[in-house]
Amino acid sequence: STYRLGYASGFVARLNFTISFIGAGFDFCNWLKEHLVFAITLDDLQSESLEKIGRTLTDEEIHIAKKGLEFGLLTDIDTVYKTIFTEMIDNERN
Repeated sequence: STYRLGYASGFVARLNFTISFIGAGFDFCNWLKEHLVFAITLDDLQSESLEKIGRTLTDEEIHIAKKGLEFGLLTDIDTVYKTIFTEMIDNERN
């Protein structure tokens, strides 16, 4: 689809620029492993869609899902962080 191709080609162009700017020795995969904490890929989204509704999403549905994911994940992130850090502190005390 044009949305995914456009997004992918834009990403590849930015990635190529970044690598050429940083240098050919830059290991992007290693950088991601070290810096990425959580990600939901388009493949993840489409897999969930196949499982839940029996088909892949259209470009418009992907856009809607992306907005919903961003809203859902960011709406209560403070509670998530508070829970994580509270558990860490409790574990240190025990």
